[in-house]
Amino acid sequence: MAVDAAAILDLAATLPESSERDYLEDSTIFTFRGRGIGIVTGDGRELIVKSTRLERDALVNSDPETYSEWWTSGRYGWVRVRLERVDPEEAFELVIEAWRLTAPKRLVREYDEGRPVG
Repeated sequence: MAVDAAAILDLAATLPESSERDYLEDSTIFTFRGRGIGIVTGDGRELIVKSTRLERDALVNSDPETYSEWWTSGRYGWVRVRLERVDPEEAFELVIEAWRLTAPKRLVREYDEGRPVG
């Protein structure tokens, strides 16, 4: 069930116009055009990812052992995810959704058209 932090960063690197850099306390931030969309903590135990406030609240309410609130800004609510407890597909989808929240609609549409269905 656990997901490896390196797999998260590998996925983030495949997203159009994304990049990564070192961040606070040995963590790694991944960005879209310089705007943060997610962080993997230096110890590799947590993913902190951009989400809507509603999605974050739903995740926290559904499984507070895995998800917790991290930070809120405007309409976005960042969620902290314990990687040893989350399904890899769920973690990957959270990363892709964070990218979708930040990228322009045209780029999201092009990305989605290129993804295999099912």
